[in-house]
Amino acid sequence: MPLQEVAEDDGCATMMRKFEAARRDRLQELGVSERGCTESMKLPLDPATSEDNHLRIMQFNVLADGLSDDGFMAMPVIDDWPADPGFMPTSNGTAVPFDQVFEEIAAAKGDESKLLELKSKFTTRAATENAKALTDWRGRELQIVLMVLASGVPDILVFEEVDKFQGLAAALAQIGYRSQVPWASGEYVPAHVEKHSLESDERRTAFRDFCRSRGHTFLPNLGSTAKKLALKRQAQVTEKSAADLLDDDGVAIFWRGDRVEATLMDVHFLQPQSEAAPPKKAVLQVNFRVITSGREVLVFGAHLSSGGKPEDEAKRLKDEVDSPGGLVSILRSARNEAASKEAAVLLCMDANSHPQLRSPDEASSVWRSIHKVLGASVWDEFFDEDGTERPVDPSGLQAPITTNKFRGPASDQPRKIGEHAHECIDHIFFDPSVLTLRRHVLPPERFRSSTEALQDLQPSLKNPSDHYPVVVDLAWRES
Repeated sequence: MPLQEVAEDDGCATMMRKFEAARRDRLQELGVSERGCTESMKLPLDPATSEDNHLRIMQFNVLADGLSDDGFMAMPVIDDWPADPGFMPTSNGTAVPFDQVFEEIAAAKGDESKLLELKSKFTTRAATENAKALTDWRGRELQIVLMVLASGVPDILVFEEVDKFQGLAAALAQIGYRSQVPWASGEYVPAHVEKHSLESDERRTAFRDFCRSRGHTFLPNLGSTAKKLALKRQAQVTEKSAADLLDDDGVAIFWRGDRVEATLMDVHFLQPQSEAAPPKKAVLQVNFRVITSGREVLVFGAHLSSGGKPEDEAKRLKDEVDSPGGLVSILRSARNEAASKEAAVLLCMDANSHPQLRSPDEASSVWRSIHKVLGASVWDEFFDEDGTERPVDPSGLQAPITTNKFRGPASDQPRKIGEHAHECIDHIFFDPSVLTLRRHVLPPERFRSSTEALQDLQPSLKNPSDHYPVVVDLAWRES
């Protein structure tokens, strides 16, 4: 069905019913309860925008398939759950309230022997089946498409942690999204199949040429943790046989072919401050022109290194953001390029950094550096330009968060076990001299306390990721 019809309420509803039916069948195969199926399909619907001066953007870390089976704590969704809804079954046949489970895991954080005891205690058939239902890629892929439809088919999607690019691109193509620039051709081939790496200038040039010549708007994070963990869990799967099963997770950009057209695709490497060190991260750029108005927008997608401590922030700034060849330098050049033609510049990213986080010097942060070079964020209502939270909301709600997860003792990332990650780390920055924020299409996720947030841990059936999507309407300012 053409996207013009999907954008209409009736057409969108028809497409949603098609994907909902396929997803329900899949969830039922996985043993999900009828209530779980029904509740997870109650998505807030928003009509598509058709105004020439509007641009709807979705920023979403979709959770790589290779990282999804990583011990995330979650509420029961399967029909055959051998305990009350608020309780976790144990291997000795008893059940423990979830609040107590969180306390036990947090108390054991960093203690390997205690974590092994808890892993044995809470590893049950029901917990395993519940995790499979929540992290099954086919079910999650269908839900991602449904979320895109429910969000009014945004003009541009910027996704991180995509490690099943070809399948996701095909699914989104069914509702009119494109993911290959029009001047390129050829089937998609995972970069790791051709042994690309970032180890030298020559290898980086070859990788960049590979991405640009193929024209698929996907930038894999070569040597990713996602692929390593996936191969580790599937010992029988070799690197060679995995070529068609998974990618290194990376940044992907999709767009509505009836609303915008791609005019440029490029890859930028984030050179660390020490020029002797090879870059480990890169940024994907795709430029677009709005078909009806001719307006142009330069879109950048990025996923910075993980770590929520001040020392991690300092390393991100040094190696990826503030270095001479870092993100700030790339964005500054883009603004200069865009200024002559009144084009907009957008950065969508999982920064792994929230506005309040500071490096040890207490003066520098990713938020401050990026905000300074681009000028505005979709979170400016809640944080000032220094990243300080604005006055407390009279309703008692805290500032928005874009991730809300808690890894249990089954996680393959020991340093993250027992940590309740609930911060605003997904961002859309823009140039306020060209664009203005009209509204958040999806209301920001806000809670009154971290305890309350624990009752809505992600991933869930409704939200197939450990991150919440950010969907906004931007508009061009009049000249």
